[in-house]
Amino acid sequence: MRIKLLLFFLFSFSLTQSQQLYFEVNKTSSRFEYKNSQGNELTNILPKTNNNMALGMRFQGVKDKLSITAGATYNSYGAVGSDPILDNRYEWDVTYVGVNVGLDYKLFELRELKFSLKGTIGSEFLIQGSQTLNNQVYNLVKEKEFNQSFFMVNGGIALQYSINDRASIYGQYMVGKSFTAFQENTIDSEELNFFAHGFGIGIILKLPNTDCSF
Repeated sequence: MRIKLLLFFLFSFSLTQSQQLYFEVNKTSSRFEYKNSQGNELTNILPKTNNNMALGMRFQGVKDKLSITAGATYNSYGAVGSDPILDNRYEWDVTYVGVNVGLDYKLFELRELKFSLKGTIGSEFLIQGSQTLNNQVYNLVKEKEFNQSFFMVNGGIALQYSINDRASIYGQYMVGKSFTAFQENTIDSEELNFFAHGFGIGIILKLPNTDCSF
């Protein structure tokens, strides 16, 4: 709860101080780490690839080296797996919306190109999801174990190119991991975490009447 309040405070502060707007799309491959109610881990789980989006604000911090971000995300995750012993086949498809805050730290520049490290932490909430077990499909939105918010931590590298003094484009590679997708006090004691990585592209636009560099 304290982490969520801190995220909300940082998110609100970033919006009030923002100087730039960003929008990005990502092609993300996700993998699930799942334990059933008996504590058995499914090991034969393969990743699925989805398209994710993010929209948010940025403002500059210390000496044009550090930028602080706050945004909203629309993320889809998926995985397929099987249990050869029980002859079961599993498939998950879930969609979450969330908010996050982050930092961009500029490492160095080569003319119009800028290389930076990125990191974000956010909270995400399930809006759509299904689990297929053999030929049976289950709506996960109705399941308390799945319908819980969780934290997602991401980190990676980015390459940014300034188009002009008002706009910039960037590419990035990010990896991430979730925490507490299932609550520990659920009836079935199931556990689920997401691992995700992928490439994305985005655009940064300066807001009107702002004077800042990219």
